Amino acid sequence: CSILKNGTFAMVATTTASSYETLVSYSNTFQIPIVSPSFPYHTRLRPAKYGISMRPNYLQAILDLIQHYRWKQIVYIYDSDAGLLKLQNLYKLTTNEYKLEIIKVRRVISASEANKFLVNYDNETRDQLKHVVIDCEANLTREIIIKHIMDEFANNPAMEFGAVNITGFRLVQNNSRAYEEVFTEKSRHQWPDPKTKRITSEAALMYDGTRVMLGAFKQLLNEYPAIFAKNFRRGEVYNNNTRGIDCKREKIMPWEHGNEIFHRLRNVSG
Repeated sequence: CSILKNGTFAMVATTTASSYETLVSYSNTFQIPIVSPSFPYHTRLRPAKYGISMRPNYLQAILDLIQHYRWKQIVYIYDSDAGLLKLQNLYKLTTNEYKLEIIKVRRVISASEANKFLVNYDNETRDQLKHVVIDCEANLTREIIIKHIMDEFANNPAMEFGAVNITGFRLVQNNSRAYEEVFTEKSRHQWPDPKTKRITSEAALMYDGTRVMLGAFKQLLNEYPAIFAKNFRRGEVYNNNTRGIDCKREKIMPWEHGNEIFHRLRNVSG
């Protein structure tokens, strides 16, 4: 409430399963747009009416890939609370013409745990072809794949690395102009590992969200240069002649420009 009282035009924030409810409750009540790298997967319980999630919904892409390869059975490995919800949605996306069977499901917290699970399952079904969907954070996924391949190769030196076929989805386009801009800016500051030209998907989505926010306000001010003229008085922000946004007042007074800002956010291009 103290932040809103000082005047909040819009929010850019990461949202977790624990923080989502609080942030979206304020956003919906006071019509304050919020841009987040990604929303948790339980958002259907409290949809963000003024929210923009930068992460695309990739579940249909996973199902399309499974159907493309004509997989009938899969093993599903995940690492977050959203995993089971996404799995349920995968079931819902299947049709009468295409039924998908989930043979094994496992939540993991480390590459070692995932590898142990895969080794045990492989020993149970040694002569069968396995299709494994790993729905984990990128670094953990990389560790799982490398550890499993290296362990298999160590136990069976005759095995060829080509025995494992991997298909993945990439959010960060490392040949894009925006990507190069990030590392041009990065070189000017002290980063943990300046020699590593890598950025996490979460950081990339936050960068995109910030660009969307700046683009929306630039578009709005170009079209209506004086739109916020009445909101600034003696160094303070006013909303409908009231200082800031008072979330403690009995009669709720939403942010007067919330709908217009949200409309611009939804229509930012490039």
